[in-house]
Amino acid sequence: MSERAQPILTGDIGILKVLSDVESDSQSLNVVGRLEIPDERQMSILKEAFGNGKFVNFIGRSGHSRLGIDGGICANGFEFTGDKILDLELWLRYLGKHYRKRVIQIFRDIISEKEKRIKVGRLFVQPEKHLSKGEVEDALRLKKICLKDGSYEILDDGTIELSLENFVKMIDSEYLQDPDIVRKILIGGKHEVKRIQYESIHGLPKNIQPQEFLVGGFKLSTLNYIALIERIIKIKNGSDKSNDSGVFHLPARILDLFRTTGS
Repeated sequence: MSERAQPILTGDIGILKVLSDVESDSQSLNVVGRLEIPDERQMSILKEAFGNGKFVNFIGRSGHSRLGIDGGICANGFEFTGDKILDLELWLRYLGKHYRKRVIQIFRDIISEKEKRIKVGRLFVQPEKHLSKGEVEDALRLKKICLKDGSYEILDDGTIELSLENFVKMIDSEYLQDPDIVRKILIGGKHEVKRIQYESIHGLPKNIQPQEFLVGGFKLSTLNYIALIERIIKIKNGSDKSNDSGVFHLPARILDLFRTTGS
């Protein structure tokens, strides 16, 4: 096995302040988030990664993504402000159809209170080389990675294509009328979303309409490996495997041993 740099998955980014509303309809925010970095090795890797402008991914919280919140790092939006501190300018946008202004306003209110720094995600620095096809096949054989039979394909570069299970999680939009419920989700994440989520009886839809999103899932175990779901999703349509679908994954794109649970 060739030597490769180890991936870095940081701790949580907490929001310091709101910079501005990105759009007049108040569906989006620019915010400043702060990441406290525990050791010199991680700091060194982050400085190099940001300096090169490569391999740094913003990983949003699962509960926020299930609610329909997208986000990312603004161009050149980073500053190392101390020995162990990285400040980031982030953009956040609520993509749900219902109560858009309400969700973003509650986000603003929580930040302005400053009683508790709301957490919005982590950073993942991916190595330049990920597992090769042969290494993935070895890991499967040794049960270090477990995938459902018939649900995947290993590409020549080692990327794994997975099929979604035939289920979709739904949230009754009526719950989003209650500011306390939205507040709990924004602060508590996926554990609060689970309280108001239910499985659709219809399974996966045949089509995804513009400005729609779904909460689906697949079955796998990566054990001590860290896996990153690609942001842009290619949908197989008959014999066309390179279909540019315009579908993208919201920021909760990391699969790790300790904090990834459920679907």
